[in-house]
Amino acid sequence: MNTTTGPRLLVIDDSEDNLAVMKAVLERLLHASAVFTAANGEDGIALALKESPEVILLDIVMPGLGGFEVCRRLKADPRLAAIPVVFLTASDTGSECRVKALEAGGEGFLAKPFETVELNALVRALTKIRADGEARVRGQDATGQAAEEGSFNHTKEPGEMQERLCRSEAMYRALFSQARDSILLMEVPPDGIPVIRDANDAALLLHGYTREELIGRPISFLDAEKSESLVRERGGLITAGKGASFEAKHRRKDGSVFDLEVSVREMEFGGQRLLLDISRDITGRKLAEKEREKLREQFLQSQKMEAIGHMAGGVSHDFNNILTAIMGYAEFLRRALPDADPKHSDIEQILKACQRASVLTRQLLIFSRKQVVQFKVLDLDRIVPDMVRMLRRMIQEDIEVETFLNSAPTQVLANQGQLEQVILNLAVNARDAMPNGGKLTFETARVELDADYASAHPGVPPGSYVMLAVTDTGSGMSPEVVKRIFEP
Repeated sequence: MNTTTGPRLLVIDDSEDNLAVMKAVLERLLHASAVFTAANGEDGIALALKESPEVILLDIVMPGLGGFEVCRRLKADPRLAAIPVVFLTASDTGSECRVKALEAGGEGFLAKPFETVELNALVRALTKIRADGEARVRGQDATGQAAEEGSFNHTKEPGEMQERLCRSEAMYRALFSQARDSILLMEVPPDGIPVIRDANDAALLLHGYTREELIGRPISFLDAEKSESLVRERGGLITAGKGASFEAKHRRKDGSVFDLEVSVREMEFGGQRLLLDISRDITGRKLAEKEREKLREQFLQSQKMEAIGHMAGGVSHDFNNILTAIMGYAEFLRRALPDADPKHSDIEQILKACQRASVLTRQLLIFSRKQVVQFKVLDLDRIVPDMVRMLRRMIQEDIEVETFLNSAPTQVLANQGQLEQVILNLAVNARDAMPNGGKLTFETARVELDADYASAHPGVPPGSYVMLAVTDTGSGMSPEVVKRIFEP
């Protein structure tokens, strides 16, 4: 014979599978004397009126009547208001959802999947609190009857309401203080600048202040963006929709600035206009977004350079064919002319121009990586002085050329022609940037590139490198030109 005296429970959930699992768990774990189930809010309210359960377990997300609305209707009915309601959810477990649960009148909140031990403890605690409250009410009833026999008993309802208020306050304080998100409760005075009246532990930890240092301060005390227009704009958003969500920057006690995702709701309590501010630190997310944007730009740049490379390879291939024909026919003409013919010099100029053009096409092929480049070990401190001696004859006399060479060996694996072409191009650009003279400096050094540098420059592994720096005192390049500096 079953003599169990466990609690009578009602489970409201739109999932039949969830109802079956919850019924089995409650009967076996809590030894519930009765577990009633309802698959929607309307049936759940009707079943609560019929069976008077001791605790109601209520899913939040349901078709038709959602969990919050069901709870509000339960608490609005004097026959059901004293029954503790525990919200269950598998979707939104954040602080804002928990606050909504409290505002709807709930006494408990569990996130699926939950530990059965946690469910057991919460249900037993709520049934005990309700039983203790009812015992106190019965004691008050007995005292009233002894003082005035036959008088109307009107103390039960106030006693139950007081007990429920105590439970709600305790649950609110627990959720408020233990929430992971920063929560600020602010009062809106006549001047319109919200003043902090309470802050949970997460808000204190996030900002680095004690509760005493924050309470009574205007919210602008934390704002890193000191803008009255911004404050007015946000205030207008909150007032217009009784709430708003936006991003903000706050300053910690140590002076550091961080990004916040802010959700603010407006409410009235005791004739006071209050704001509930639930914020989350999104500094890490912002950094990740910046990193993704940088990677996206690098990817687009690599795609662009790859496209330019394909185009350069195609152009150089076709142009080489044209040059071959020009040089071939020019050679035919030169052989057909008598040695004393003055047209020989014209043909020589044609052939020289073709040779210069072929150098350009080779450079395009190298850029498109369609021509094999020969590398060898080179000493940068020997190549730079040789190039400087040649450059002195190319640039005007009012440009001073200096070299600062490294005392240690500066051997690199490179193609000498390409390296000399780079030095020449940089020197010519510097000359054009200094029409009225200036200084051109060449410097070599051994450097160590760390992981931070490598992460900011994809394709460059950390390690030991030889640096060649070319600087000038010219007018410089615009940001638009810098973005295209490596294009042909």
